[in-house]
Amino acid sequence: MVDDPPWDLRWQVIFSPIGFQRYNMPLLVSCTGSAPPVNDLRVLTTYKLDTGGGWFMEADGELTYRLMSMLSAGLWARGSWYYVTGLGRLDSEVLFANLQPPNPVNPLAGSRTRLDSTLSRSSLATGLSAVLTF
Repeated sequence: MVDDPPWDLRWQVIFSPIGFQRYNMPLLVSCTGSAPPVNDLRVLTTYKLDTGGGWFMEADGELTYRLMSMLSAGLWARGSWYYVTGLGRLDSEVLFANLQPPNPVNPLAGSRTRLDSTLSRSSLATGLSAVLTF
């Protein structure tokens, strides 16, 4: 009879060459100066990304070592990667402006579109594990 080896390795990889997303992120920016003259500006900026393609991948693995018949210890890791490209649009709207001296033009108002916008996200996590079997 052959004993099982004390090491156990498990892993998996998930990959897709197709990744789409519609991303919308509003940002409220407020700037106030305390020294005279007092300036106060509040701008609502929204970033929108309508992607045309990309890819994503997820991977995880675990390595365990049997210390005793009922106790094992191990290491694990998990990661994910996401990348898309598309049409990005940045819209800014001035909600309130009190600029000294008075400025007749709304600063930072308007919009901008970029055809080559990208969004990438990645994460990596690692840890230790202990398993008690009974």
